[in-house]
Amino acid sequence: MAFPRLRRKLEKGKMKFVLIGFFVIFLALAGSAAELRPSQVYYGDPFNFKHPASINMEKVINSHPLSKKLSSYSEKEPEFWLYLNKINQDIFDVLHNFAQEKGYDLIVERGSMKNVPDITREVISCLKR
Repeated sequence: MAFPRLRRKLEKGKMKFVLIGFFVIFLALAGSAAELRPSQVYYGDPFNFKHPASINMEKVINSHPLSKKLSSYSEKEPEFWLYLNKINQDIFDVLHNFAQEKGYDLIVERGSMKNVPDITREVISCLKR
């Protein structure tokens, strides 16, 4: 047995609450990032963050000036992909700059995390500038 003292303390119940406490803390920290799907993370590291925010990506995309042009093309036309690429690049540039400016280190889809501010309006305002 590698840890006979630890085993004796566990058998006596003295370390029981300490181990349960560590387990609860581990679950709390791991649970917030484990629930996120990669498609819900738009900026930052979901396993290492302190100041998260959320956005409604559908509203952000629809607010882009080129989104109306995009809807007039089919996926088979090259213009569709050119406009889509431009929209994506603009949105992610704005997200990066906004997050840096406001100190957000994680931006996720609205509703994917609890108790985080919704910054959709602010991001749309920055996108329209």
